[in-house]
Formats: sequence, C-alpha cells, structure tokens
Amino acid sequence: GCSWSEEYYDQLQNRIGGGKEKMRAFFGEVGWPNSSLGLSPTTEAERSRLVDALQLRKTEIFQELVREAGPSAARPGIVELIDRATEHPNWKVAICSAATRSAAVEVLDVVLGKDRVAKLDLMLLGDDVTHKKPHPEVYLSAAERLTVAPEECVVIEDSKVGLEAAVAAGMPCLVTPTQSTMTQDFSEAVAVVPDARELLSLPTLHSLAMDSL
Repeated sequence: GCSWSEEYYDQLQNRIGGGKEKMRAFFGEVGWPNSSLGLSPTTEAERSRLVDALQLRKTEIFQELVREAGPSAARPGIVELIDRATEHPNWKVAICSAATRSAAVEVLDVVLGKDRVAKLDLMLLGDDVTHKKPHPEVYLSAAERLTVAPEECVVIEDSKVGLEAAVAAGMPCLVTPTQSTMTQDFSEAVAVVPDARELLSLPTLHSLAMDSL
C-alpha cells in the first residue's frame, strides 16, 4: 500500500495542484503499484484508470468524513470576507479550486452554508480545467466567464502554488496562509495577512471597489 505522512502531503500540496496530479508525481517518484485493477500499469491508459479510481475513492472517503464531522468553522475572517464581497453591488465573486466539484461543494455547503454558496457568481473547479495551479488556466477562465479583465481581478490565495497561478494570470494576489504554507515564499504577493478580515481594509480591495463604482 501507499502511505503519505502529513509532512509529505504538505510538500506535494505546496508544489502541485490537483489530487490526480499529486498521485502521478508520487508514483513517478516511487513507481506505479499493483492494485485491485491489475499489475503495475505501464501504459498511459492504464495509469489514468488507476488514478481515476483512486481519486474517486479518495473523494468518497473525504465526503464521508466531512459529513461525519458536521458543521465546521472556516478559517478566521473567511466568512466575513465572503459576506462583504457578495454583498458589494459591483463585485463578482468566484471560487477557483483544484478540488473536484463533488468534494468542493460538500465542504463549502458545510463550512459556508448553502445560502452563501448560492450567492457566488462562479465556482470553477478541478473538473472544469485541463491544467491545475500553478498554471493560470483556472483564473483566466474565471475572468473570461465573469467578463472581467485579468488585471481588474483580485485573487486571495493560501499557497505559493496558487500565488504563482495568479501572478501568471496577471492578477494581483493577496495571501492568507495556512499552517502548512506559512513558511513559503510569498514575495510576489501584494500582501500577506494571517486573518482574512484584514484583507477588507487593504488598498488593493479598496481601489477595486472605487474603480467599479
């Protein structure tokens, strides 16, 4: 079997976006395993089949854990930030994540509540793009769908992978790091703050609001 420590997962998470991409990187390092699907896959079709099966099962387990845990608290300031952003008459709000749609919606419904999720203008997730972060596709696609120029967008991220995607898309990025990403290099960010509530008072968000009036 395969076992990832929390430390190893943090390493993968902080440099590779997307669950399937992490698996491929891992198997590329240690070798492709035998499984209930057969012997170690050697063709691209066989490897895709294994990764798809693992991702599906991982998502099922994750959703079960989320449901069993019940209501969970969001990170500091996130709920307040989303409420302020979705209430602003001239802002469009999107969530852009490498997570699968089923997993992301499960978490968002539990943490934010379905009423808040319904107020979002767009959710663009791992199922919707070909290239995951740090590739800029998810952000460029979101800007296109929302009919907003990339330079007029503001991205709020929590990892270097996400920051690199935003920078590559030509979008200013604010970072509120997690416990596993707080030591990463965020020198390309407009600002780095531990509490998302602080983001509402930063010049970038204020200027965005003023420019849209």
